[in-house]
Amino acid sequence: MNDDDVLASNLARIRVRRGLSQEDLADRSGVSVGTIRKIEQRCESPRLSTLHQLATALDVTTSALITPPTELRPDDWEGEDSTLLGLRRALQPAAGTDALPVDLDSSPLDLEALKRSVVQARELYHAGDYAGLIGEVPTLIGEARVATRELTGQEQIDAYAVLAVAYQIAGHALIQIRKEDLGADAFSLGVDAARAGGHELIAADCECSLAWVFLRQRRLDDAETHCVTVADRIEPRSFRKATRVELATWGNLWLAAAMAAARNGRHAEAADLLDTARAAAVRHGPDRLDSQEVFEADFGPAKVAMRQVEAAVVSFNPKRALKLARAVPVNANVLPPAYWRHRLDVAHALADQRLAAEATRVLTELMETAPQWLRYQRYAQDIVTRLVNSRVRRLPEDLVRVADFLNVPV
Repeated sequence: MNDDDVLASNLARIRVRRGLSQEDLADRSGVSVGTIRKIEQRCESPRLSTLHQLATALDVTTSALITPPTELRPDDWEGEDSTLLGLRRALQPAAGTDALPVDLDSSPLDLEALKRSVVQARELYHAGDYAGLIGEVPTLIGEARVATRELTGQEQIDAYAVLAVAYQIAGHALIQIRKEDLGADAFSLGVDAARAGGHELIAADCECSLAWVFLRQRRLDDAETHCVTVADRIEPRSFRKATRVELATWGNLWLAAAMAAARNGRHAEAADLLDTARAAAVRHGPDRLDSQEVFEADFGPAKVAMRQVEAAVVSFNPKRALKLARAVPVNANVLPPAYWRHRLDVAHALADQRLAAEATRVLTELMETAPQWLRYQRYAQDIVTRLVNSRVRRLPEDLVRVADFLNVPV
């Protein structure tokens, strides 16, 4: 079933369950009945803004319209399947083709709607809804590419920002489903788009994202050198006058470099890099998320504190990791995936200290608060496997629940 088939089937099924005719849905959504009819007949591929209108009228998420009605697990992504085809085409279009279907509806480009769409795509990523995001982001990328060609002046510059961030979000989702090489392509495209629009900070942030691919590939020296080089290039001319986004982008590069150094056994260097990031965080001020902005650079003292815990874990110092973790606010104003990843570090340190019950409580908390995200975390599977294998008696029920959830044999 291709993307148009999925959309047509979902739209008709949900509309009928709501007891709505095509005319009723047109009245509720503001989308013409002709467009709705063409979508359900697989004759038209709507813009993302049109999908948002339909989803709002039907009281469902946009991803519910474009995602096959099945629950995807991490293993479903291990082999190549048709679900990734749309995103692969958007990132690697064949010669003579484009990222968008040729029969895209003829409504005019709406740059503000595109900006809202990239914010909504980022929210899907933060929620761990990778299946929904991977279904939605190809259309967003395609529309943004068209916008960069058709718009002029400041609108074209803004469209390049949307395109770059859309590529970056796609890359992060691909890393989560273990498609690192394709994720690297997305980040590189993000760098190119950002530079084309003169967005040097967005380009640097995409380069920071690329460093995490290097970490996944165990290219530790490359990751550290890469981040330090980019950080030196964008270092604020005046620390006192630097904006929050300048400090955040620069500080995140030092954090990524520090994590590469820590994993490489260069603990003194990692500590120095963390000190530089901490200085930027102090100047930056409290962690804050401007989630309605196209470009979002999450950074601040809480994020630096979480990376310090991570560095202690990868340095085989669980006691120090747990001590540092007590300084991380429980409700830190950081992106959910960053905080969830931090909680896995805490669970890892607890397991290292043979505090199995406490580690299991952290994992249970994540299973209840971030189930979609947790399913994709191989790190979590490794922790649970260790906990299961360390038990010589009957496994506690809560550990069995988490193990079953993550497909860990018990």
